[in-house]
Amino acid sequence: MLYLQLIRTEWTEKSRGGAQAALRNNTPMSLPIEMVDDGKAFAIQFVSCEESLDFLPASRLLRASVQLPSKWACAELAITEGQYRIGFVWDALECGAPKRPDRHLFSLQPGEVGRFRCNGRFADADTGNWFYQMSTYNFANIDRLDADMFINAALKKDISVLEALR
Repeated sequence: MLYLQLIRTEWTEKSRGGAQAALRNNTPMSLPIEMVDDGKAFAIQFVSCEESLDFLPASRLLRASVQLPSKWACAELAITEGQYRIGFVWDALECGAPKRPDRHLFSLQPGEVGRFRCNGRFADADTGNWFYQMSTYNFANIDRLDADMFINAALKKDISVLEALR
């Protein structure tokens, strides 16, 4: 099973400095997972940490049978010779500015865990005001779920696709 925990922090100019920035910067890179045992090959735990809620994590679990290769937000997922291949695929609506090149990040064999982080700047479609996102993608290629698998795991890869945001 491939398990993805996507933690997305979203903020505006209000949280670029001071006390709000301190709250934003304390957003966790991993959390306990939501357990699932439904026989599907892919599970996604989406965790949202929004400025309007003082960056407190709100989680929802999505389960799916996914045809690979597939794309989830800025991540591209494929399977080759029993390994999950994880890539970064830039998309203006999902990843924000600035543009970055698409690239393969890492492969996970059974039992391995990896992470990548990316950020982006976006413009609100209605107001034109900028907002920002930091996304942490935790992946595990596992047979058995452990609630703390991302917290206690030795990461095979920990990759940054971060850019300076203005």
